[in-house]
Amino acid sequence: MLAARRSKSTRKLSLWKRILFVSVALLSAIVTSELASLAAFWIRDGHPLPWAGVWKKQRAIINYQDHPESRGDSTLDVLHPYVGFVFDPTRSDSISEYGYDEPSPIQHRSDDAIIIGIFGGSVARHFASQMSGTLTKFLQRSPHFSGKRLVFVSLALGGYKQPQQLMALNYVLALGGEFDIVINIDGFNEVALHEPENAVKNVFPIYPRNWYPRMSAVPDPDLRRLVGEKSYLERRRASWAASFSSPVLRYSITCNLIWDVRDQSLLRECTKVSDAIRNYKPHGQEPYFVTGPRIKPQSDEDLYDQLVSIWKRCSLQMDRLCRANHVRYFHFLQPNQRVPDSKPMSKEERRIAFEPNHPYDRGTMKGYPLLISGGSSLAHHGVRFTDLTMIFHDEERAVYRDSCCHFNTLGLETIAAKVAEVILDDYRRDDS
Repeated sequence: MLAARRSKSTRKLSLWKRILFVSVALLSAIVTSELASLAAFWIRDGHPLPWAGVWKKQRAIINYQDHPESRGDSTLDVLHPYVGFVFDPTRSDSISEYGYDEPSPIQHRSDDAIIIGIFGGSVARHFASQMSGTLTKFLQRSPHFSGKRLVFVSLALGGYKQPQQLMALNYVLALGGEFDIVINIDGFNEVALHEPENAVKNVFPIYPRNWYPRMSAVPDPDLRRLVGEKSYLERRRASWAASFSSPVLRYSITCNLIWDVRDQSLLRECTKVSDAIRNYKPHGQEPYFVTGPRIKPQSDEDLYDQLVSIWKRCSLQMDRLCRANHVRYFHFLQPNQRVPDSKPMSKEERRIAFEPNHPYDRGTMKGYPLLISGGSSLAHHGVRFTDLTMIFHDEERAVYRDSCCHFNTLGLETIAAKVAEVILDDYRRDDS
């Protein structure tokens, strides 16, 4: 009996030893894996704690899929007879009935308010949505703005390029909308978008971005397949990010590393399909309403001269239209990381801000010298023009958040401070 009890006790002890051994071994494997992943992040990114950056990136991917109105691509776009395209207000509560971000663009002047219209592409749209409070704080330091209600109206949409800003201004004025100040932040889209998007499909340079897929009533099967594949991959990225942002997995460095490696693979697939869509060439002769005038530039120099000339003429017309309506027009040339010597770059920011063989590289490098020169010409003609390309020249901290053209909060705040400074200087000159 005693022997049986001892044997049973020994078996229990042995079982607990095995459980303890397995637990210790498992814990050791987890710790080893976490330390190895920590080292991998440190070697790759230059810092050991990946959580904040990983969580931010996961939220951005999930938000991109769940809130397509924030993308700046054509997911929620609908054709518009005067401005090319706007957002479909029936598909998002944050979009006004006129197809732009709330509030309605139709505002009327009053003694207690200053109406500020913001025009441009996605950078201008982000500026309008995220910096209205910051800009208000800067402007209300002046007696011209103190005690006034500042109403910000965004007429900016992702991908807008001249003459869409000019047409949007005309459209809102025709509907009875009023402004006290108009801010136009542009330049990048005007030179970067045409070649990788419209030119490969023989679309006239002045037409809105991606005009061919917008106007093709029945896209051929190859293009339809590519568009569907892109949508599928974007959903896969969002689903993958959501899975690894759960309360348990998000605190594991190893899980974060696994997610990041797979996400980079999915991103490469998305980029490959996006490039295929951009480079897709239609079969045969397309109808005139798809391509517009079939007049091809004689050379690269001729093309970029045309693009920048359109940009300049449209800004002049916006200035003249604003003056005729007693509106102050302020034009700002958008900064971009591809402008040589425009910003010191850390290794980490460079990894975020630059992508090898990016489709916008060529247009930006060829177009920005002409934009800078053209801006000087606009100022000579009386336009309140400001070149922002060197605004980050002495800024060591990161300001870019992707390899296209967009800015993080610090970048937008820096631009907002400069925009406010230019506006206030203009008011002060009136007082002197």
